[in-house]
Amino acid sequence: MDPRTLVMLLALAGSQLHAQDFVLDPSFGTNGVAYQPGPEPYSGASPLVMETLPDGGFLSLHSAGVDAIKVMRCTPNGKPDSSFAINGHFILAPPSIGLIPSGMVVRPDGKIIITATGLFQGTNDPKIFICQLLPNGVPDPSFGVDGVLYYNMPVYQILRDAVLQTDGKILVAGGSSGSMFVSRFLPNGDLDLSFATNGIGLYNPPGVTASAKTIALGPDGSIYVGGFKSIGADASAWVVAKAAPNGVLDPSFGDGGIFFLDHVPDQSTMSNKPECIMDLMVLDDGSLIAGGYVALSDTWERLAIMKLDAFGQAVHEFGDNGRIYAGTLPEGRYLGKELVYDPTGLFILVGSMLTLDNRKEVVILAFDGMGTVLDQNGSNAPFQFQPEVQMQLTTCGTFDLQGRLIVAVSHWNQPEGRSSFIAFNFDINVGSNEFPENSIGLSAWPNPTSGQLSISYDLQAASKVSVDLLDVSGRTVERSLTNAHRSSGAQLEHLSLDPSLSSGTYHLRVRTGAGSWTRTVVIDR
Repeated sequence: MDPRTLVMLLALAGSQLHAQDFVLDPSFGTNGVAYQPGPEPYSGASPLVMETLPDGGFLSLHSAGVDAIKVMRCTPNGKPDSSFAINGHFILAPPSIGLIPSGMVVRPDGKIIITATGLFQGTNDPKIFICQLLPNGVPDPSFGVDGVLYYNMPVYQILRDAVLQTDGKILVAGGSSGSMFVSRFLPNGDLDLSFATNGIGLYNPPGVTASAKTIALGPDGSIYVGGFKSIGADASAWVVAKAAPNGVLDPSFGDGGIFFLDHVPDQSTMSNKPECIMDLMVLDDGSLIAGGYVALSDTWERLAIMKLDAFGQAVHEFGDNGRIYAGTLPEGRYLGKELVYDPTGLFILVGSMLTLDNRKEVVILAFDGMGTVLDQNGSNAPFQFQPEVQMQLTTCGTFDLQGRLIVAVSHWNQPEGRSSFIAFNFDINVGSNEFPENSIGLSAWPNPTSGQLSISYDLQAASKVSVDLLDVSGRTVERSLTNAHRSSGAQLEHLSLDPSLSSGTYHLRVRTGAGSWTRTVVIDR
């Protein structure tokens, strides 16, 4: 469908889109949005984690109200999968205990692990809660008691994330009395006493209190934990700890195993500027991308991304001296939540935006491995989407097997649903936006091609140029240039296509400071 048609449909739907880098997929739900019911009697269902499944569907973990857990399984079009639990929903609300979900991982055999902090009524002694479901959403009777385990830990802890090791062991992360907390459990749910100190790792910079928000694994099994400095006169900073697979800090990373960055030094607790790493993504070479938010000296929070090498040093070639900051409204608070990766090379930071008048929107920042923000109008601004139904701030997302970005949001006590899923395609202009006043004479040959493309165009003025080949869903599959400087006049570029690219229709896109131009290209092998 022509993207202009999609834009008209969106306008009719009553939702607001800004910076058209993404468009709703009208085949998903109703005009791209699938509202989800209840569960009753809870007023909200806040999403925390999404996982794409091999059949093209997806799982989502939600907090239901303030003390229960909901897991949903949906079909590729956003409808609840009736074969899972009860009508696609699994609800866990044990009596006399409040559950705060923290993580969800899927084993290779399809079993689902859910982690949470559990607090029994009348106590202030949080317990680690682990539940295992069968692929059909029924508690696994072989795990714990009716699929559930509780642990009394020797330290106070609040969990915020979980990850599954290749050997089936479960790592959980959070905060514990001023330290980043990590604990490991065997596949059967028993505490792994061989990890760190009797199953528990506590990490923080010397003299600094810290807490973890996210945990990730490196290709060699190394453990990365990201979060924030939490208390003190200089109250906010980014913190990443790296540990060996056995839970012992890796002294080759950062300063004694800890990376610490205070973007904006604060003078007192009354003037601290919020800074937090919300998610980590480890790349094949051991480098990592950290995503979250930072309140710079003259702004509210902005989306923030940084790339570190395997030794905890900034990769200065990434973005602007190793960092990306984005978020344009001076009255808006931009809160990055989750990093999502498309194997074709597209990175996404999903989050939310809150204005001082309490308007909330989904924000999506797309960037490539060099830290170039993929914004077609060249403003380096995040994409923003305001749902028709008032949303809350919690968001998360996943790429599905069709190349769509599925974003989950929550709605508080709304008749349409307590949560919803929104399906976006990366927007590309499949025609030409060349008009006499700004034509660049873009040509590509041979077309069809079996492996090589020659690309010619003309620049009226010197400019930075990016040249990409996109698939039909708008994902970058090949890149020739990224913000390369070109003088004015006729240009000639050459692009060698990866042999793994299948035959079919693709779109060549050239972006300059004056705009974006595309040509349809056919690969014939």
